Amino acid sequence: MIQRLVELLLRVNPLITTALRITYAHVFLDEFQDTTKPQYQLVKTAFQGADARMTAVGDHKQKIMGYAGAVEKVFNLFDADFSAARRTLRFNYRSVPELVRVQHELSLAIDPATAPAQSQRKGTPNVQTCDVWEFASTGEEADHLIRFIGEGRRSGLAPRDFVLLVRQKAEEMEKHLRPFLSEHDISLRNEARKLDHGVAIQELLSEPLVEFVMSFLKFGAVKRGQQQWRTCCDLLALVRAVDPDDEHENQRLQKELGAFHRVLHSQMQTIPASIEDINKLVRVTLDFLPEKMMKAGVPQYQQGDWYAKVLNDCCQLLWESCHGVNRWTDVFDRFEGVNDIPLMTIHKSKGLEFHTVLFVGLDDAAFWNMDRDRKEGLLAFFVAFSRAKDRAFFTYCQDRGARRKVDEIYQLLHQAGVSIISPVAQS
Repeated sequence: MIQRLVELLLRVNPLITTALRITYAHVFLDEFQDTTKPQYQLVKTAFQGADARMTAVGDHKQKIMGYAGAVEKVFNLFDADFSAARRTLRFNYRSVPELVRVQHELSLAIDPATAPAQSQRKGTPNVQTCDVWEFASTGEEADHLIRFIGEGRRSGLAPRDFVLLVRQKAEEMEKHLRPFLSEHDISLRNEARKLDHGVAIQELLSEPLVEFVMSFLKFGAVKRGQQQWRTCCDLLALVRAVDPDDEHENQRLQKELGAFHRVLHSQMQTIPASIEDINKLVRVTLDFLPEKMMKAGVPQYQQGDWYAKVLNDCCQLLWESCHGVNRWTDVFDRFEGVNDIPLMTIHKSKGLEFHTVLFVGLDDAAFWNMDRDRKEGLLAFFVAFSRAKDRAFFTYCQDRGARRKVDEIYQLLHQAGVSIISPVAQS
């Protein structure tokens, strides 16, 4: 609704449109394949016929937001409305050559005209990059995941070098896997879990409010920290709209920041003992910024109750992160999930990348509608596969479901030389 109102405002007030156009010489539109009709109309009204150089980047093979209203053939509209010249980006800087080769086989099923990409990465010799793992039971599956992750950790991989991907129902997978992993000291975090006020953990960590709060808490937790000082100084100048060239104002800002640090550091000598203590600590930080300026600088905080939801869920996750630890560094690591294996859905993984992707449940239960919407299923699988930088493995359990509906995916993997193996039989 807000997008439509903004578009109407631009359409009926040419002075605003003119001001917008002379402000921006370049407009970059990322993830363009998932553009909705209101989003596209807003861009068109704002910049069609303007002198700004328009660049739209996207991949129609990763269009998985159709359910949210993504426009079909939006690149064709852009070509016509902005007289665009198409350029094909042929270099893949994420995935190793073997994964890029398999990705191309999948790409051809989505668009037979897809040109092959060239990997700019070097693969590791004698390291298996892609298999489907077949198990008789989910218990066998969990045991193998534990062994595999453990071997990776011992070889130097960090927890967040891995990701456990599911098509849907991350909560059910979390309930199933967590007990197995916990027995072997492997911490799992469901990034799709919604906190008390409805904000998912992954969304929360990307919020500007959370970035500001956590930066200042990290600043207050240490007696001296040059990096934290520089970060907070820059953030404070941003919130208060201080000109970088205004030497007097910047000196005053730094003096205020030094005084605030002494107050904050004194209040962070112990880990909070209650959610109320967390709320008070966060409130001290927001009063210093101040909160009013924070809201004014972030559009999504100016309408509705999103700001309040983010703030409350930030405090909740902070409180959860305090349980059983006595150092602030441990609190911050828990909050950010530094030592956790992330579990997320394909949609939530969009735009991210991981050394090793472990897709759990390549079966009909996950791709339940593929017989009715083949393309959507292939697009989702391609997005999951393309998150991997070095390795991608997929699991199938006989007691979880059949694989009749996803037979095409298995056939494509087979054509690409991906093997179906039974790790239990090989061990």
